[in-house]
Amino acid sequence: LALHYSSMAWCWLVCLVALALLGLGEAVLPMGLMVAGEAPGCSGPLGGEHGSLCFARAAALCEAPHLEASLPPVYSTFCPAGGSPAYGLFGGELGGWVEMALDQSPKMKVLAPGPLRTGLISGPNSVMFGGDFQGGVAECNQSSNSCSIVLDSMLDCVRSLAVTSHLLLVGGCFGNFGVPQQFYSGLAWKVRGTTSPWMPLSIEGHPQGQVTTVYALAAMDLGHIAVGGNFLTRSGVPSPGFAILQTSGSNAPTFSNSAPKLVSGTVRALVYDTTSSILVLGGDNLCISTGCSAVLFLRDNMFSIPGVGLTGTGYSVKAIASTPMGLFVGGTLHGRPTNLAKLEYPITATAVWQNVTEGSDSFKDGINSVSYCGSESASIHYSPCYNAATCTVSECTTAVHTVPAASWSGRMSSASAVLGTTMLYMGGRVAASGSNDVWSSTNGATWSLKTSQAEWSARWSHAAAVVGTKVVVVGGQGSAAMNDIWSSTDGVFWSPVTTAAPFGARVQPNVATNSSGQLFLLGGSTTNDVWTSGDGGATWAMATSRAEWSQRTKFLATSVSCTTHKLVLVGGTTPAGVALREVWTSSNSGVYWTKSSTSFPTDVDHTNVLLGGHQLMVVGGKTEADQDNIYESTDEGASWLVRTTATGVGARHSMSVVHFGLKFFILGGLTGSDLHNDVWS
Repeated sequence: LALHYSSMAWCWLVCLVALALLGLGEAVLPMGLMVAGEAPGCSGPLGGEHGSLCFARAAALCEAPHLEASLPPVYSTFCPAGGSPAYGLFGGELGGWVEMALDQSPKMKVLAPGPLRTGLISGPNSVMFGGDFQGGVAECNQSSNSCSIVLDSMLDCVRSLAVTSHLLLVGGCFGNFGVPQQFYSGLAWKVRGTTSPWMPLSIEGHPQGQVTTVYALAAMDLGHIAVGGNFLTRSGVPSPGFAILQTSGSNAPTFSNSAPKLVSGTVRALVYDTTSSILVLGGDNLCISTGCSAVLFLRDNMFSIPGVGLTGTGYSVKAIASTPMGLFVGGTLHGRPTNLAKLEYPITATAVWQNVTEGSDSFKDGINSVSYCGSESASIHYSPCYNAATCTVSECTTAVHTVPAASWSGRMSSASAVLGTTMLYMGGRVAASGSNDVWSSTNGATWSLKTSQAEWSARWSHAAAVVGTKVVVVGGQGSAAMNDIWSSTDGVFWSPVTTAAPFGARVQPNVATNSSGQLFLLGGSTTNDVWTSGDGGATWAMATSRAEWSQRTKFLATSVSCTTHKLVLVGGTTPAGVALREVWTSSNSGVYWTKSSTSFPTDVDHTNVLLGGHQLMVVGGKTEADQDNIYESTDEGASWLVRTTATGVGARHSMSVVHFGLKFFILGGLTGSDLHNDVWS
């Protein structure tokens, strides 16, 4: 290349390609992680194997004698829909963007007379940018390489974008770059694809000496848009740094009055993880009632502080990316040499933010953007032990009627499981007979029929568990007691694992799994044996033919503790119908059992859900009458507390309880002779 002023952009591209092909550093980082920032110089690219961490940077990306050392900063990196490894879009001070992939030549596209500050994928083949230029927002077609200003008026300082099917929302510091404005709110919206004007949304107030700015927007579920910035109020209501908008079609967005509030802080980055329904907030000194941190999680409408090491002051997080290997954040992180930190999965209450230390001179002036463009699925993953010690009574005492009448008919003694991002509800007793339909839901409110007749026969009082990527159905009662096992990867098509398991026909067996993928079958049909399988139920070994606990049905069994994999058995009924209010535990895969309690507070037909760590929840049940209560144990069943005696669900038994995302759901069940088809959460 003949290097001169007009070719500075191409210098940048050469560096980007070099970075993509170089693989310096010891750590193996996820393929497709991109970081952009502002650095006066570098000692070489940061990265793992095969250039897995691609840097688009402010200065010379590589120390070569003919490359300029004063290229302008890069502010934004993001991925095309269905992004592939190391393929992304970069926008920056040049007023243009770069498309880069390892297997393609990079393409530089000059767009606007001012810097590009933010961007997103706005359609199947289109990208949208916002920045410091008159009009503020431009939409570009990637095939024709053509761009147009969305609306040539009103905006000039755009820092964040969000789109719904009907609306475009922008955040920024409008009116601070000399363009005459009709409003200075920092938050505006318009109907997409029309010439309708920008409309302001009221965001007011700022720390002394600063311009009111909306730095981040993030689309969430159910039409919600998270808003982050340095504002103090919204629509006159105190709401420092954070608010949530509710959108509905092409109607004007409104602020949610039920959204939680920060005590103080400036939110600079927002990322919503659709799989776990978690909103990640990054910024400056984000304070909640329990402390301050540069990173917060919002889950189930409550804030929490993830991990240890970014709490207190001195950190400013401007960028967040979720990858299969963990959560990465960048910004100005004092004391962390590259201003990049990682929280490894699974996230626990005591997880520690780690430095990413390769290339210690890189990004010493800060990071503007972090994006993950890998093809491997990336979602925030919690350990079952996450925050078990901090769960408060108020979190788990009341229920919300999610849907009064689901698509499936009223039933009891069904099996349920969570497969990936989906709840499955399988079979059960409908009226006087069994069923073999399978239903799915991603939110508990809407249900889809996977199959009306699964390959396994109609049944109830069966068990289900997830092993790896498959859901397994075990035994149950139909025209006779059964001992077959079936598996499926999607709930639609089922394959026989075995048609005659060695433990014989079982009604109301209990199946539990641990994090190692081991499957346990306990009791059922008034037995007290324990069986184990390490291959998803294809082969079984007897752990004991006669456990220390007596023969029983209608009991609970689960695996607790992330480290010890202890089995816990709760309650049950003898063959003569006598309720057993006792708890047993085993620390050696069900071979030997120890009685840990004789004071379990309820009798039969209850169901449970493991919330985390050593914490157990028991929901409903039946003594002389159906119950509407929740009991909790935080010591693996040794002692129990009453969470509530009136959840609002109504007394019932033989329902399914599913721990899904940030909630648990109650499905169906029986009260007297009434079979329910409602859902509570």
